[in-house]
Parts: sequence; structure tokens; C-alpha cells
Amino acid sequence: MSRILSVIFHLYSILIRFYPASFREEFGSEMENVFFEMTSEAAHNNNSQLLVIILQEIRDYPLSLISEHWRNFQHLESKLMTPIKKPEWFFIPAWIILTAICVPMAFFLAIAIIRFIIIFFGDFITVDGVRHITEDYLFTYLFPPIVGLLTGCLQYGLLRRYLPRMGWWVAATVAGWVGLVLILGISSRRL
Repeated sequence: MSRILSVIFHLYSILIRFYPASFREEFGSEMENVFFEMTSEAAHNNNSQLLVIILQEIRDYPLSLISEHWRNFQHLESKLMTPIKKPEWFFIPAWIILTAICVPMAFFLAIAIIRFIIIFFGDFITVDGVRHITEDYLFTYLFPPIVGLLTGCLQYGLLRRYLPRMGWWVAATVAGWVGLVLILGISSRRL
């Protein structure tokens, strides 16, 4: 029986290793000691009691493992999203100014790109057999991504001093502007 118990203890210590490191450091040895005492006592008293203890551990292990990894993930995520430093007094005015200047900057940049395209393709463009004014047609497709890109880049430049994980900010801002225009375009066609 002692050989079976040593195999059970060894397997249990292996299973403990799958818990997050912080959890193992705090509770790992205590869990092993409690399990050792419970199984040793059960093995000396009654083999069926030992089997019940092992089956209970097998039943509870997956849920316990998942919940501890989830707690660890939430702790790490909250730690990563903790601001690096508190924003200074100029943060809100700078945010407003940077966001406001993106629209005129995007307007002039879109017009410059369209003027360049007009040089090569002319004042009119034919799409699906329908003739459109190049400037009007392309502006709808160029302005939202450009304003989203400028807004995202300038806001990212301001926010990265305060928030540590800003990797998708620019892409999310571009997607937001393009999505807004798509929603407005679809709803205006229905009216």
C-alpha cells in the first residue's frame, strides 16, 4: 500500500505544478501536506475511503485549476492596464485639440491625394457602368480611413505615456471611423 501511496503523492505533486506559479508558491506545499495527511489516514483506516478522497480530488481538480488560472489572468490584466502615471493637467486639453485638428488635417490630405489621382485618371470615373465625379466619389472612401488613422496616431502618441498596453489603439480608431461611415451610409440609403 505504501508504494501505491507514493505513486499517488507523486502524481498529486505533478498536478500541483499546473497551477499558476503565484498560487503554487502560496498554497502548493500546504495542499500537498493536507492531501498527504488525508490519504495516509484513509489508507490506514479503509481503502474505500482512500478511493473516495482520490475521486473527489479528480472531480474538483479541473474546476479549481481553471478558476485559479482565471484569477491569475485577471490579476495580470489589471496589473498591465494600470496606468504608468497619472495624467497631467494638460491631458484633456491636448486630447481635445489633437482630436479636433485631425478632421481638417484629414480633409486636406484626402483632397491632396484625390488631386493627385485626378491628374492620372481625370475628373470623372466610371464604376459599374455609372459615371461619377472622381473627387466626390473618392472622398467618401478616403476621408474616413485617413481621419481615423490620424486620430488614432495622435491619440496613441498622447496615451502611450499613461497606459502601458496601447497596441491596437490606432487600428481600433480607424475601424471605428470606417464603421461609423458605413452605418451612416447604410441608414441614409434606407431613408
